[in-house]
Amino acid sequence: MAEDTTDATKDDGLSKEFDEIVAQSDDGSVNVKVRRDSVEIPPVDVEPKKVSETPQPEVTPAAPATKPHVSGGVMVLQWLSYAFWGWFGVAMTWLTGVVVAYFVTGNSTDVTTALAYPLASVIVLFALACVTDLFYARRESAQKVGLTNAIMLVNVVLFVLVAVGAAVTGLFALISMALNTDPSSGTDGQIIAAWTSLAAILIFGATTARALFGGKRKVIRRAHWIAMAVAALGMITVSIGGPVMGVQSTKDDRVIEQGLPYVRETVSSYVNENGELPKTLAVAQQAETSSDNAAMKQLISRNLVRYTANVKPATQDNYYGSTYYNYKPSKTYYYRLCVTYSHIKKVSGTYSDTTTASSGGDYMPYLSIYSHAKGEACYNLEATTGSGIVYPMDDTTSIQSGATSASSSTSTKQ
Repeated sequence: MAEDTTDATKDDGLSKEFDEIVAQSDDGSVNVKVRRDSVEIPPVDVEPKKVSETPQPEVTPAAPATKPHVSGGVMVLQWLSYAFWGWFGVAMTWLTGVVVAYFVTGNSTDVTTALAYPLASVIVLFALACVTDLFYARRESAQKVGLTNAIMLVNVVLFVLVAVGAAVTGLFALISMALNTDPSSGTDGQIIAAWTSLAAILIFGATTARALFGGKRKVIRRAHWIAMAVAALGMITVSIGGPVMGVQSTKDDRVIEQGLPYVRETVSSYVNENGELPKTLAVAQQAETSSDNAAMKQLISRNLVRYTANVKPATQDNYYGSTYYNYKPSKTYYYRLCVTYSHIKKVSGTYSDTTTASSGGDYMPYLSIYSHAKGEACYNLEATTGSGIVYPMDDTTSIQSGATSASSSTSTKQ
Protein backbone atom coordinates (compact mmCIF):
# COMPACT_ATOMS: atom_id res chain seq x y z
CA MET A 1 0.00 0.00 0.00
CA ALA A 2 2.78 2.43 0.93
CA GLU A 3 4.38 1.96 -2.46
CA ASP A 4 1.18 2.80 -4.31
CA THR A 5 0.74 6.06 -2.34
CA THR A 6 4.23 7.19 -3.22
CA ASP A 7 3.69 6.52 -6.84
CA ALA A 8 0.44 8.51 -6.93
CA THR A 9 2.08 11.41 -5.19
CA LYS A 10 4.84 11.41 -7.82
CA ASP A 11 2.29 11.34 -10.59
CA ASP A 12 0.45 14.35 -9.21
CA GLY A 13 3.70 16.27 -8.93
CA LEU A 14 4.63 15.53 -12.47
CA SER A 15 1.25 16.60 -13.71
CA LYS A 16 1.50 19.92 -11.94
CA GLU A 17 4.96 20.53 -13.37
CA PHE A 18 3.68 19.72 -16.83
CA ASP A 19 0.81 22.14 -16.41
CA GLU A 20 3.20 24.80 -15.26
CA ILE A 21 5.62 24.09 -18.09
CA VAL A 22 3.05 24.27 -20.89
CA ALA A 23 0.87 27.32 -20.62
CA GLN A 24 -0.43 29.23 -23.63
CA SER A 25 -0.83 32.96 -23.34
CA ASP A 26 -3.37 35.14 -25.13
CA ASP A 27 -0.86 36.51 -27.69
CA GLY A 28 0.15 33.00 -28.79
CA SER A 29 3.55 32.90 -27.10
CA VAL A 30 4.69 29.86 -25.18
CA ASN A 31 6.42 30.29 -21.80
CA VAL A 32 8.62 27.44 -20.80
CA LYS A 33 9.53 27.22 -17.16
CA VAL A 34 12.52 25.20 -16.34
CA ARG A 35 13.06 23.45 -13.11
CA ARG A 36 15.30 25.31 -10.70
CA ASP A 37 17.65 22.47 -10.37
CA SER A 38 18.47 22.67 -14.09
CA VAL A 39 20.16 25.37 -16.17
CA GLU A 40 17.83 28.29 -16.60
CA ILE A 41 17.16 29.19 -20.24
CA PRO A 42 15.57 32.50 -21.07
CA PRO A 43 12.18 32.31 -22.71
CA VAL A 44 12.03 32.39 -26.49
CA ASP A 45 9.26 34.15 -28.27
CA VAL A 46 8.36 32.46 -31.54
CA GLU A 47 6.45 34.78 -33.80
CA PRO A 48 5.71 34.39 -37.52
CA LYS A 49 7.72 36.89 -39.52
CA LYS A 50 5.95 39.01 -41.99
CA VAL A 51 7.68 39.29 -45.36
CA SER A 52 7.69 42.85 -46.58
CA GLU A 53 6.50 43.15 -50.11
CA THR A 54 8.78 45.49 -52.10
CA PRO A 55 7.86 46.48 -55.64
CA GLN A 56 10.03 44.70 -58.29
CA PRO A 57 11.13 46.60 -61.42
CA GLU A 58 9.40 45.54 -64.57
CA VAL A 59 11.66 43.65 -66.98
CA THR A 60 11.09 44.63 -70.59
CA PRO A 61 12.08 42.17 -73.34
CA ALA A 62 15.31 43.07 -75.20
CA ALA A 63 14.84 44.59 -78.62
CA PRO A 64 16.19 42.53 -81.55
CA ALA A 65 19.67 43.61 -82.79
CA THR A 66 19.54 45.74 -85.91
CA LYS A 67 22.27 45.87 -88.57
CA PRO A 68 23.98 49.22 -89.04
CA HIS A 69 22.56 51.08 -92.01
CA VAL A 70 25.07 51.90 -94.77
CA SER A 71 24.04 54.35 -97.44
CA GLY A 72 24.60 53.82 -101.14
CA GLY A 73 27.03 56.71 -101.29
CA VAL A 74 29.32 55.06 -98.75
CA MET A 75 29.30 51.82 -100.75
CA VAL A 76 30.17 53.75 -103.90
CA LEU A 77 33.08 55.41 -102.11
CA GLN A 78 34.21 52.02 -100.81
CA TRP A 79 34.17 50.44 -104.26
CA LEU A 80 35.93 53.39 -105.89
CA SER A 81 38.55 53.48 -103.16
CA TYR A 82 39.44 49.82 -103.62
CA ALA A 83 39.30 50.10 -107.43
CA PHE A 84 41.59 53.15 -107.57
CA TRP A 85 44.10 51.51 -105.25
CA GLY A 86 44.05 48.40 -107.43
CA TRP A 87 44.62 50.34 -110.65
CA PHE A 88 47.31 52.36 -108.90
CA GLY A 89 49.06 49.07 -108.09
CA VAL A 90 48.90 48.05 -111.76
CA ALA A 91 50.34 51.40 -112.88
CA MET A 92 53.11 51.24 -110.26
CA THR A 93 54.04 47.73 -111.37
CA TRP A 94 54.19 48.87 -114.99
CA LEU A 95 56.27 51.95 -114.15
CA THR A 96 58.62 49.85 -112.02
CA GLY A 97 59.21 47.52 -114.95
CA VAL A 98 59.99 50.41 -117.30
CA VAL A 99 62.38 52.09 -114.86
CA VAL A 100 64.17 48.86 -113.98
CA ALA A 101 64.51 48.02 -117.69
CA TYR A 102 66.07 51.42 -118.28
CA PHE A 103 68.78 50.90 -115.66
CA VAL A 104 69.37 47.24 -116.47
CA THR A 105 69.52 47.39 -120.26
CA GLY A 106 71.10 50.82 -120.53
CA ASN A 107 69.80 53.96 -122.14
CA SER A 108 67.51 52.21 -124.59
CA THR A 109 65.18 54.24 -126.75
CA ASP A 110 62.62 51.44 -126.65
CA VAL A 111 62.33 51.87 -122.87
CA THR A 112 62.06 55.63 -122.82
CA THR A 113 59.32 55.73 -125.43
CA ALA A 114 57.14 53.52 -123.18
CA LEU A 115 57.55 55.72 -120.10
CA ALA A 116 54.96 58.46 -120.60
CA TYR A 117 51.76 56.46 -120.10
CA PRO A 118 52.65 54.58 -116.88
CA LEU A 119 54.16 57.73 -115.36
CA ALA A 120 50.99 59.73 -116.04
CA SER A 121 48.86 56.85 -114.76
CA VAL A 122 50.71 56.68 -111.45
CA ILE A 123 50.30 60.41 -110.82
CA VAL A 124 46.58 60.53 -111.65
CA LEU A 125 45.56 57.27 -109.97
CA PHE A 126 47.49 58.03 -106.78
CA ALA A 127 45.69 61.36 -106.42
CA LEU A 128 42.28 59.76 -107.07
CA ALA A 129 42.92 56.88 -104.68
CA CYS A 130 44.03 59.17 -101.85
CA VAL A 131 41.10 61.57 -102.19
CA THR A 132 38.50 58.79 -102.47
CA ASP A 133 39.95 56.82 -99.58
CA LEU A 134 40.08 59.93 -97.40
CA PHE A 135 36.35 60.54 -97.81
CA TYR A 136 35.54 56.86 -97.38
CA ALA A 137 37.62 56.53 -94.20
CA ARG A 138 35.41 59.10 -92.43
CA ARG A 139 32.36 56.86 -92.89
CA GLU A 140 34.02 53.44 -92.87
CA SER A 141 32.53 51.03 -90.32
CA ALA A 142 34.76 48.79 -88.23
CA GLN A 143 32.57 45.74 -88.86
CA LYS A 144 31.51 45.33 -92.46
CA VAL A 145 28.26 43.48 -93.09
CA GLY A 146 26.03 42.85 -96.05
CA LEU A 147 26.99 44.54 -99.28
CA THR A 148 29.97 46.34 -97.77
CA ASN A 149 31.41 43.00 -96.72
CA ALA A 150 30.80 41.57 -100.20
CA ILE A 151 32.53 44.54 -101.85
CA MET A 152 35.53 44.13 -99.56
CA LEU A 153 35.81 40.38 -100.16
CA VAL A 154 35.62 40.70 -103.96
CA ASN A 155 38.39 43.29 -104.09
CA VAL A 156 40.56 41.52 -101.52
CA VAL A 157 40.39 38.29 -103.53
CA LEU A 158 41.52 40.15 -106.66
CA PHE A 159 44.40 41.80 -104.79
CA VAL A 160 45.55 38.47 -103.37
CA LEU A 161 45.39 36.76 -106.77
CA VAL A 162 47.54 39.47 -108.35
CA ALA A 163 50.08 39.21 -105.52
CA VAL A 164 50.22 35.42 -105.86
CA GLY A 165 50.67 35.68 -109.63
CA ALA A 166 53.51 38.16 -109.13
CA ALA A 167 55.16 35.82 -106.65
CA VAL A 168 55.02 32.95 -109.14
CA THR A 169 56.44 35.15 -111.91
CA GLY A 170 59.27 36.41 -109.73
CA LEU A 171 60.22 32.93 -108.56
CA PHE A 172 60.12 31.65 -112.13
CA ALA A 173 62.44 34.47 -113.20
CA LEU A 174 64.93 33.68 -110.43
CA ILE A 175 64.94 29.97 -111.27
CA SER A 176 65.36 30.71 -114.98
CA MET A 177 68.25 33.05 -114.21
CA ALA A 178 69.93 30.39 -112.07
CA LEU A 179 69.47 27.69 -114.72
CA ASN A 180 70.53 29.85 -117.66
CA THR A 181 72.90 27.74 -119.73
CA ASP A 182 73.34 30.20 -122.60
CA PRO A 183 75.52 33.12 -121.47
CA SER A 184 75.03 34.91 -124.79
CA SER A 185 71.30 35.34 -124.16
CA GLY A 186 71.92 37.37 -121.00
CA THR A 187 69.80 37.66 -117.85
CA ASP A 188 68.43 41.17 -118.21
CA GLY A 189 64.90 39.94 -118.82
CA GLN A 190 64.88 37.79 -115.68
CA ILE A 191 66.24 40.62 -113.54
CA ILE A 192 63.55 42.99 -114.78
CA ALA A 193 60.82 40.41 -114.13
CA ALA A 194 62.09 39.69 -110.61
CA TRP A 195 62.17 43.34 -109.49
CA THR A 196 58.82 44.08 -111.11
CA SER A 197 57.23 41.09 -109.38
CA LEU A 198 58.62 42.19 -106.01
CA ALA A 199 57.06 45.63 -106.44
CA ALA A 200 53.68 44.06 -107.28
CA ILE A 201 53.81 41.78 -104.22
CA LEU A 202 54.54 44.67 -101.84
CA ILE A 203 51.96 47.05 -103.30
CA PHE A 204 49.07 44.59 -103.52
CA GLY A 205 49.98 43.03 -100.18
CA ALA A 206 49.76 46.41 -98.45
CA THR A 207 46.49 47.21 -100.23
CA THR A 208 45.03 43.88 -99.08
CA ALA A 209 45.91 44.68 -95.46
CA ARG A 210 44.31 48.10 -95.77
CA ALA A 211 41.06 46.65 -97.15
CA LEU A 212 40.83 43.92 -94.50
CA PHE A 213 41.94 45.73 -91.34
CA GLY A 214 41.79 49.44 -92.21
CA GLY A 215 38.32 49.87 -90.73
CA LYS A 216 39.21 48.33 -87.37
CA ARG A 217 42.68 49.81 -86.93
CA LYS A 218 43.39 53.32 -88.06
CA VAL A 219 47.14 52.78 -87.78
CA ILE A 220 47.03 50.24 -90.63
CA ARG A 221 45.10 52.66 -92.82
CA ARG A 222 47.54 55.50 -92.15
CA ALA A 223 50.55 53.24 -92.64
CA HIS A 224 49.15 52.22 -96.03
CA TRP A 225 48.73 55.84 -97.08
CA ILE A 226 52.29 56.70 -96.03
CA ALA A 227 53.78 53.63 -97.75
CA MET A 228 51.96 54.29 -101.02
CA ALA A 229 52.93 57.98 -100.95
CA VAL A 230 56.60 57.14 -100.42
CA ALA A 231 56.54 54.51 -103.17
CA ALA A 232 54.79 56.79 -105.67
CA LEU A 233 56.97 59.84 -105.01
CA GLY A 234 60.14 57.73 -105.06
CA MET A 235 59.28 56.07 -108.36
CA ILE A 236 58.25 59.38 -109.95
CA THR A 237 61.54 60.95 -108.86
CA VAL A 238 63.58 58.05 -110.20
CA SER A 239 61.64 58.13 -113.48
CA ILE A 240 62.33 61.82 -113.99
CA GLY A 241 65.96 61.51 -113.00
CA GLY A 242 66.55 58.41 -115.12
CA PRO A 243 64.47 57.65 -118.22
CA VAL A 244 63.01 61.16 -118.64
CA MET A 245 66.44 62.77 -118.64
CA GLY A 246 67.67 59.89 -120.76
CA VAL A 247 65.12 60.71 -123.45
CA GLN A 248 66.71 64.11 -123.87
CA SER A 249 70.25 62.72 -123.92
CA THR A 250 69.37 60.07 -126.53
CA LYS A 251 67.44 62.35 -128.84
CA ASP A 252 70.13 62.30 -131.52
CA ASP A 253 70.46 58.53 -131.24
CA ARG A 254 66.76 58.10 -131.92
CA VAL A 255 66.98 60.43 -134.91
CA ILE A 256 69.81 58.31 -136.32
CA GLU A 257 68.01 55.02 -135.71
CA GLN A 258 64.84 56.24 -137.38
CA GLY A 259 66.33 58.26 -140.23
CA LEU A 260 69.34 56.25 -141.38
CA PRO A 261 67.32 53.49 -143.14
CA TYR A 262 65.51 56.21 -145.13
CA VAL A 263 68.87 57.68 -146.16
CA ARG A 264 69.83 54.32 -147.60
CA GLU A 265 66.55 54.09 -149.51
CA THR A 266 67.05 57.59 -150.93
CA VAL A 267 70.56 56.77 -152.16
CA SER A 268 69.39 53.50 -153.72
CA SER A 269 66.55 55.26 -155.54
CA TYR A 270 68.95 57.90 -156.87
CA VAL A 271 71.38 55.27 -158.20
CA ASN A 272 68.59 53.29 -159.81
CA GLU A 273 67.34 56.32 -161.71
CA ASN A 274 70.61 58.10 -162.48
CA GLY A 275 73.09 55.25 -162.81
CA GLU A 276 75.60 56.76 -160.37
CA LEU A 277 76.02 57.68 -156.72
CA PRO A 278 74.99 61.19 -155.59
CA LYS A 279 77.80 63.58 -154.79
CA THR A 280 76.18 64.52 -151.51
CA LEU A 281 73.19 63.34 -149.51
CA ALA A 282 71.53 66.70 -150.01
CA VAL A 283 71.58 66.11 -153.78
CA ALA A 284 69.91 62.72 -153.32
CA GLN A 285 67.30 64.23 -151.02
CA GLN A 286 66.43 66.96 -153.51
CA ALA A 287 66.15 64.46 -156.35
CA GLU A 288 63.95 62.08 -154.37
CA THR A 289 61.03 64.33 -153.47
CA SER A 290 58.83 61.31 -152.64
CA SER A 291 60.91 60.57 -149.55
CA ASP A 292 59.68 62.97 -146.89
CA ASN A 293 60.90 61.49 -143.60
CA ALA A 294 61.45 64.02 -140.80
CA ALA A 295 64.25 62.04 -139.14
CA MET A 296 66.14 61.76 -142.44
CA LYS A 297 65.84 65.51 -142.98
CA GLN A 298 67.33 66.16 -139.55
CA LEU A 299 70.19 63.78 -140.21
CA ILE A 300 71.15 65.55 -143.40
CA SER A 301 70.49 69.14 -142.30
CA ARG A 302 72.29 68.75 -138.96
CA ASN A 303 75.18 66.75 -140.46
CA LEU A 304 74.57 63.81 -138.10
CA VAL A 305 75.52 61.35 -140.84
CA ARG A 306 78.78 61.32 -142.84
CA TYR A 307 78.59 60.06 -146.41
CA THR A 308 81.49 58.61 -148.42
CA ALA A 309 80.84 57.64 -152.06
CA ASN A 310 82.68 55.04 -154.14
CA VAL A 311 84.62 53.49 -151.29
CA LYS A 312 85.54 50.80 -153.79
CA PRO A 313 85.16 50.50 -157.60
CA ALA A 314 81.75 49.69 -158.99
CA THR A 315 81.03 46.24 -160.40
CA GLN A 316 78.80 45.19 -163.30
CA ASP A 317 77.00 41.97 -164.21
CA ASN A 318 78.08 40.08 -167.32
CA TYR A 319 76.03 40.62 -170.48
CA TYR A 320 74.24 37.63 -171.97
CA GLY A 321 71.30 37.12 -174.31
CA SER A 322 69.37 34.72 -176.51
CA THR A 323 67.42 34.64 -179.77
CA TYR A 324 64.29 36.11 -178.27
CA TYR A 325 65.52 38.41 -175.50
CA ASN A 326 68.59 39.99 -174.02
CA TYR A 327 69.50 40.77 -170.41
CA LYS A 328 70.25 44.33 -169.48
CA PRO A 329 73.13 44.19 -166.97
CA SER A 330 73.09 46.07 -163.67
CA LYS A 331 75.86 48.02 -162.02
CA THR A 332 76.58 48.06 -158.27
CA TYR A 333 78.07 51.07 -156.44
CA TYR A 334 79.53 51.03 -152.93
CA TYR A 335 79.37 53.74 -150.31
CA ARG A 336 79.62 54.21 -146.54
CA LEU A 337 77.47 55.97 -143.94
CA CYS A 338 79.02 56.84 -140.57
CA VAL A 339 77.26 58.14 -137.44
CA THR A 340 78.12 58.69 -133.78
CA TYR A 341 75.94 57.26 -130.99
CA SER A 342 75.95 58.87 -127.57
CA HIS A 343 74.63 55.79 -125.73
CA ILE A 344 74.58 52.05 -126.07
CA LYS A 345 71.47 50.24 -127.23
CA LYS A 346 70.86 46.61 -126.32
CA VAL A 347 68.49 44.04 -127.71
CA SER A 348 67.29 40.74 -126.21
CA GLY A 349 69.04 41.35 -122.92
CA THR A 350 72.59 41.66 -124.28
CA TYR A 351 74.46 43.81 -126.75
CA SER A 352 75.09 42.07 -130.03
CA ASP A 353 75.95 43.34 -133.48
CA THR A 354 72.63 42.41 -135.07
CA THR A 355 72.59 45.45 -137.34
CA THR A 356 72.94 44.47 -140.94
CA ALA A 357 75.52 46.26 -143.08
CA SER A 358 77.54 47.16 -140.01
CA SER A 359 81.23 47.96 -139.93
CA GLY A 360 83.30 45.43 -141.79
CA GLY A 361 84.22 44.31 -145.28
CA ASP A 362 80.78 43.10 -146.32
CA TYR A 363 78.46 45.43 -148.21
CA MET A 364 74.74 44.98 -147.80
CA PRO A 365 71.83 46.35 -149.86
CA TYR A 366 69.64 47.07 -146.81
CA LEU A 367 70.01 48.55 -143.33
CA SER A 368 68.16 47.75 -140.10
CA ILE A 369 69.42 49.03 -136.78
CA TYR A 370 68.59 46.75 -133.84
CA SER A 371 71.44 47.51 -131.47
CA HIS A 372 74.62 49.52 -131.38
CA ALA A 373 77.54 50.40 -129.17
CA LYS A 374 78.42 53.84 -127.91
CA GLY A 375 80.61 55.91 -130.23
CA GLU A 376 81.20 55.94 -133.98
CA ALA A 377 79.62 53.30 -136.18
CA CYS A 378 80.03 52.94 -139.95
CA TYR A 379 77.77 50.99 -142.29
CA ASN A 380 79.06 49.65 -145.62
CA LEU A 381 76.24 49.70 -148.16
CA GLU A 382 75.68 49.04 -151.83
CA ALA A 383 73.25 50.39 -154.42
CA THR A 384 72.47 48.76 -157.77
CA THR A 385 71.17 50.19 -161.02
CA GLY A 386 68.11 48.72 -162.72
CA SER A 387 68.39 45.50 -164.70
CA GLY A 388 66.03 43.14 -166.46
CA ILE A 389 64.99 41.46 -169.69
CA VAL A 390 65.02 43.56 -172.87
CA TYR A 391 63.41 42.29 -176.10
CA PRO A 392 65.24 43.18 -179.38
CA MET A 393 62.12 44.56 -181.03
CA ASP A 394 61.55 46.93 -178.12
CA ASP A 395 64.95 48.30 -177.22
CA THR A 396 67.81 47.42 -179.58
CA THR A 397 69.80 50.49 -178.65
CA SER A 398 69.75 49.67 -174.97
CA ILE A 399 70.97 46.17 -175.72
CA GLN A 400 73.83 47.41 -177.85
CA SER A 401 74.82 50.03 -175.33
CA GLY A 402 74.67 47.42 -172.60
CA ALA A 403 76.85 45.06 -174.64
CA THR A 404 79.32 47.87 -175.35
CA SER A 405 79.53 48.85 -171.72
CA ALA A 406 79.95 45.20 -170.71
CA SER A 407 82.79 44.69 -173.19
CA SER A 408 84.47 47.93 -172.08
CA SER A 409 84.19 46.85 -168.46
CA THR A 410 85.79 43.52 -169.32
CA SER A 411 88.65 45.19 -171.23
CA THR A 412 89.22 47.58 -168.32
CA LYS A 413 89.57 44.71 -165.87
CA GLN A 414 92.05 43.01 -168.20
